[in-house]
Amino acid sequence: MIGLDHIPHNNRLSPERAFLCLKNGPKAQQRFSLQRMSQIIGRSNPPVTVVEIDLGPCEIDGTPMISRHHALVEWQNGILNICDLNSRNGTWVDGKPLKSQGQGKPSPFIALALGSQLKLGNLELEVIVDE
Repeated sequence: MIGLDHIPHNNRLSPERAFLCLKNGPKAQQRFSLQRMSQIIGRSNPPVTVVEIDLGPCEIDGTPMISRHHALVEWQNGILNICDLNSRNGTWVDGKPLKSQGQGKPSPFIALALGSQLKLGNLELEVIVDE
């Protein structure tokens, strides 16, 4: 029907508008910008380990389930991708685990879309856009 079609690419992910939104834990609804071309998600422990997206303060019950270098999100040719960096408690995208390519190696990259559901350890996140 005329007038009801959505604007093409209106919900398309772009670095300027994409965020990860935390869905559970003490910091639920916190947003993490995905503006940088490449960002490590993990648990900072300055000065030894510093990550761009620090989920350490978001941990449930203070139990560390997020590895220091847990996952990597990266823009490649306009597509947002994620890989697991051989984390101890795993990374899932839409209910499917990202599997390592071998001992100590990261998983292959998988493309994310608007609404993708992520689970890192026991934390749940969703890919959203700023409207």
